[in-house]
Order: sequence, then C-alpha cells, then structure tokens
Amino acid sequence: MPSQPHAIGGLRALRTLACVGVCCTGTVALAQPCDPVVLVDNGGFEAPVLAQPGLFSTVPAGWTAGGRIAGMHRGFTTPDVPVPLIGEQFAVVKMSDAASMDRAFVVPFAASCVVDVSFATRVGAESTDAVVRLRTAANGATGTAILLGEARSVASPGWTTYAINMVLTAAGPATVSLGSLGPSSAYFDDVRLRLRRDAHPLQLELTEARTPEGRTARLDVLLGGEPPVAVRWQHQVEPGVFVDVADGVLAGVGNVSGAASTTLLLTALRPGVHTFRAVATNACGESASPGVPVVVQECSGLDFNNDGIFPSDEDLVDFLRVLAGGACSTEACNSIDFNADGIFPADEDLLAFLRVLAGEAC
Repeated sequence: MPSQPHAIGGLRALRTLACVGVCCTGTVALAQPCDPVVLVDNGGFEAPVLAQPGLFSTVPAGWTAGGRIAGMHRGFTTPDVPVPLIGEQFAVVKMSDAASMDRAFVVPFAASCVVDVSFATRVGAESTDAVVRLRTAANGATGTAILLGEARSVASPGWTTYAINMVLTAAGPATVSLGSLGPSSAYFDDVRLRLRRDAHPLQLELTEARTPEGRTARLDVLLGGEPPVAVRWQHQVEPGVFVDVADGVLAGVGNVSGAASTTLLLTALRPGVHTFRAVATNACGESASPGVPVVVQECSGLDFNNDGIFPSDEDLVDFLRVLAGGACSTEACNSIDFNADGIFPADEDLLAFLRVLAGEAC
C-alpha cells in the first residue's frame, strides 16, 4: 500500500511505490511582470510640425481637441513659456474654456496602466492644476489623476514628469484626456500610456516516481499562466546543477520522450536516483519547479533463498512458498517484494521473478 505523504524538494508529494509515478501536487508561482505594451507614445508632440513660433489650434497627431484653447505651442514668444522636454513643441490645454485633448485607444487585456506625462510650471506666480483622466467603457468609470501645481514664482520654467498608475479591469475602448482644473493653461509634453500585465500564477503539478529497473516512469506538469506558457524538462547532473534534456537516450538514465511537453516519459530506466524538474517560460520570464526524484530500484537477485546456488528450481519453489505465506527453506530468503515497488505480495513480483529467471529485464 502507498505510504504517507512526505515533502520532496519543496513539493508536497504523495509517495507511492508503484511501477509508474502516481500524481502528487505542488505549486510554483510565476508572478513576474511582463514587458509593458505601449499603446500611446507621442514623444514630445512633434507631429505635425508647426512652421513658426506661437500657439496653434493644431493638435498632436492621433489626438482630438475641444474648447477654445487646445493645441500645440512651438518656439518661445515670451521668457515664461517653458522650454519643451523633447523637440520644440508641446501641448497646451485651458480647461476653463472647456478644452481638453483626448487620445482614444483599445485596451487589449485587463492590466495595470501607467500614464507617463510631463507637466510644466511657468515663470511667475501663475500656476495651474493639470489633470489626466482615463475613461474606459469596460470599467464603467473614470480614473482621474490630478497633478497639483503650486502657486509660486519660479526663476525659470520647469517640467515635472509623473507616472500615474491606474487599473483597467477589462478589455475594451478607452480614452486618455489631458486638461486643467484651473483658469490658466496647462502644459503637457512627452506623454506615453503603457499597459503592464502580470502573469497569473503558474501552476506546476509534478509526480514522484519509484520504479524497478528497466520499467517506465512518467512526470506530468499542469501549466497555467498568461501570456501562454511553454515548458521544458531538465535533469540534475550534480547537486544544484540542471541541464535541458532532449528526446532520445539520456546517458546513465534511460530513454527520454516529451522533453518539451507537459509529460516526460522515461523508459528503460537504469538503477539510481534521477532528479528532474520542469521549467516554464512565457513572455514574463521563467520559473522552475524544485527537483523531483525518480528512484529506480534494482530487482532482488535470483538467489532468492540465499543458498549460493542460482538460478535453480529451489529458488522458484521458495519464492512460491513464501508468496503463499509459507516459510523459507533456508530461513534466509529475500523480501517477497521482488520488484521493489513497495506492493507485496503481488502477482507483479512473481512475473518479475519469472522474467529475470528467463534472462529478461525485471
């Protein structure tokens, strides 16, 4: 019968002494953030290119505007107009005239959203409260971030860059809007909107296998995660050192198939403890499971009664006698668990004994 569960390499395993692995479970979390997907990246509002210095009703490419003042500025007509961060143009929005500057986009997946935006403070006492709004139809609500400008006098114009974090709960159309809560113009430059999707926990469910020599062991992994996850298997060549395996013969271990699939099949196994692990990879990174041992037991020798004479009929007779619950003729017989699978007495032990007696693998 199977023994009680025990911990193996950080996994909670169900140990079973059978010819093939029986499923045991454990999880390894992969929660590394993906590289951000940039949905809006207009740089410094350099397109379209304006021909001369001044304030224009022209809006940046890809944006729409409403109100009396919503456009771009090029060049410097007075000393108190901020020098743009990038290039020579920046956006101007005056909210008191119901002005806004909007950019529509599509949210492809639920994600954390970051709006990177730079807001300028002018020379003199005049300042304003810039506002960035994120409207999403899927969320049914408006996310608002207010960039509070101080009423202060400054010797020279300056820009402050903000990273505004918002959460988009579902895919769908959305709009990012630039505006001002004060009576004066708000100045924006270098606007980007990024989505950063975190991977869902990656579930690795592995097996431990204990098998007699020459038999088959199987390791399974259950994969989950976003973006899609790929898996490969590795074999431990020395403590703490794992290398990728490929389909075919693995020296000192046996035959391998399924090296890049969710099921690793090991056949013609050689005696020893062979440790494997699964490595899961997606666009967010990779995560490896702890090592899981495959313990390959050698069958008992043919000299079952340990009389020094083998192969012999007496060994078979003693084996059958002990299998039936009788006493060994020499009082020194080996365990009836001939195939070392932990299940005895069993027909498999007799079959393994007969195979080895006939010169075959256990």
